Amino acid sequence: MKRVSKFASLFLLIILAGCADDVPDPITELPDLLPRIESLNVNEGSEIVGNSIIIVTFNKPMSTAVIEVDGVAGVTTLKDNSAIFTPSTKMPTGHHTLKVIATDEFGRGLDGFTPIGFNVIGTGTVQPGCPVLVYSNVRDGDIVSDDVVFGVEFDVSMSSITMEIPGVDGYTDFNSMDTYASFFPYSNIPSGSHNLIIYGADKNGKECQYTISFRVGSQVTGKGKIAFSSNRDGDYDIYLMNMDGSGVVPIVTSFGNDSQPVWSTDGSIIAFVSDRDGLWDGDYDIFLMNPDGTEQINITNSPGISEYSPFWSWDDEKIGFYVVGDLRLYLLEHDGANPRLMNENEQNSFRFLGQSLDRSKAAYASNSTGNWEIFLNIVGGKFGINLTNNFMDDFYPFYAADSKRIVFVSNRSDFNNEIYIMNDNGTNIIRLTNNPADDNTPSCSPF
Repeated sequence: MKRVSKFASLFLLIILAGCADDVPDPITELPDLLPRIESLNVNEGSEIVGNSIIIVTFNKPMSTAVIEVDGVAGVTTLKDNSAIFTPSTKMPTGHHTLKVIATDEFGRGLDGFTPIGFNVIGTGTVQPGCPVLVYSNVRDGDIVSDDVVFGVEFDVSMSSITMEIPGVDGYTDFNSMDTYASFFPYSNIPSGSHNLIIYGADKNGKECQYTISFRVGSQVTGKGKIAFSSNRDGDYDIYLMNMDGSGVVPIVTSFGNDSQPVWSTDGSIIAFVSDRDGLWDGDYDIFLMNPDGTEQINITNSPGISEYSPFWSWDDEKIGFYVVGDLRLYLLEHDGANPRLMNENEQNSFRFLGQSLDRSKAAYASNSTGNWEIFLNIVGGKFGINLTNNFMDDFYPFYAADSKRIVFVSNRSDFNNEIYIMNDNGTNIIRLTNNPADDNTPSCSPF
């Protein structure tokens, strides 16, 4: 019996070995069936209303699925290839993190999914399959200026979008089958609390309604000044204003174009560029001056060469800059001596434009989305966070002294460049300048 048993066992092994190529292992030989997420109605950086329903679609039916939103109670319903998260109560305004935990019939978890962050901006009536409001330039609880123009965007093409503010006359600018629309008040919005009500319907006739509560007023506080350039008097001159946009005074009014002011880190000197000494050939030089505009000195004075975008070293001993037609970085002593190329090891000793004074964050502008937006990198944290996410152009960010707010330039309201300020999470965007000319290149004092 032992011989038969050994022979039978050997025969069975031979059969299995010969058929091994015909019997796939579901774990190792079907990578295309590993569970993964195919679509989400909420993505990294999305802005949604507080009672939105989150829908996750998988590449196959799942055995288990749980959707979690930090600090929010809710119920996950699993049906075929989809899971739906329904909040038990309205999600609080602000930033949240979404996690998805799911397994397939073999007990395998999701392949390649990492938690994503999103923002809650208001309230609304949303059901599965209805159009979802994914962006609004004014968020629930924001404090805005009285001349704000409202912009919203949905996740699908819409057959109709209408917006209203009770007690405020205005009109909705919308083209059928677009995903976005704007609301233009006919006059300045009165101070106080208001509601923006958004009505929409998609091409299938599914309707939705959203309400975003906001307040008109000023909440720009803090000491300090903003230096900026403007062509409100013809050519570009340099002005100073308070952090709330008041007290505008000119400090540079030469016969030429003066722009790109930037404060030294101790606040004692402002560097700027001017073509006053190269007016006939269009050359720009770098100048220094006191914060009140006195003692203006040309420190480059290089005929035939244009320098631009000056920035200071952290110890204020050197100034970095660029040269037109040359992508390399240059530097010189703050008195103009020893101009030369900047080597890579020296770059950490400079405060680049957009870098916070506490050195923990850096804001920058990019047109990677199709128009200019302001993005944020956090040292040791997330990179490429879109702060503005607007249909129009937002650029030239500069951190305030508190390392919590950013001034920047945008053409979002009147299609000309104006200066705005916002928190560095993209909230509380407030317009600081308001005139038919262009206001550009803001820089905040460090005190």
